[in-house]
Amino acid sequence: MRFSRSISRSATRLPRGADGATTEEVAADRLAVVEAALLPGLIGWGRARRLLLLGETIGAAEALSWGLVERVAEPGAPLDAAVAEWLERLGRAGPQAVRLQKRLVRSWEELPMAEAIRAGVTSFTEAWRGEEPRRMLRAFLDRPRPPKG
Repeated sequence: MRFSRSISRSATRLPRGADGATTEEVAADRLAVVEAALLPGLIGWGRARRLLLLGETIGAAEALSWGLVERVAEPGAPLDAAVAEWLERLGRAGPQAVRLQKRLVRSWEELPMAEAIRAGVTSFTEAWRGEEPRRMLRAFLDRPRPPKG
């Protein structure tokens, strides 16, 4: 699977509005094997078959509506600005919480629902063993608030 120009191949996918996704491997008489295995979980079997068998290109708006990407940067706007916005938000989170959440999300991809729920409870318990959640909660509660009115 090849994402055109500016779509990220990482855990978070964010193309520009004019870009899209394609599975050109089929058109070039090659098999799409690695990233393509992720498609059914992201967009469903029907759409995955469509992309993989027909090798067609879909636009960024369609990729967004399918759940193949999480966000589309505005056409003409720098992709770096959209990425910087996400990085800034991520940077406000506690590093331990981010690490635990990433690990938990990865485990959810493999676990049956009951085990995934237990893993979530275990992660929550693990997070509260350290000082970070208390510090982050205190900062949230003590934040400046606009006057009610």
